[in-house]
Amino acid sequence: MSLKRKLVTLTIAEKVNIISEVTKSGKQKNEIAKQFNIPPSTLSTILKNKDDILQKYKTNKGSTKRVKISEYPDIEVSLLNWFIQCRDLNILLNGPILKEKAEFFATKLGHKQFKASQGWLSNWKN
Repeated sequence: MSLKRKLVTLTIAEKVNIISEVTKSGKQKNEIAKQFNIPPSTLSTILKNKDDILQKYKTNKGSTKRVKISEYPDIEVSLLNWFIQCRDLNILLNGPILKEKAEFFATKLGHKQFKASQGWLSNWKN
């Protein structure tokens, strides 16, 4: 019976450290995988997605573990621009107002299936 490995979730910053270790050191990839306690296949996946990881590190500063791309980026950008305008005018906003405005932008942009749920709002804030 084979042993199950414990799932290791790496942050973007840790992945950048692994990428720099591979590019700077003369070590073999198997040695680096053992050093970071990850399987060689994970190391290969990290190296395959190197450009994407480095770009996400620049924008998110590496604290996140997973980066999920929004299904409705146009709604989120519109809401963010509106939010910034309201904040500049010292207008207080709360969750229900933000959700209502997101629904408004969704209908204007033609997204009939969009629902501004509490989970969506929580993800948008982060």
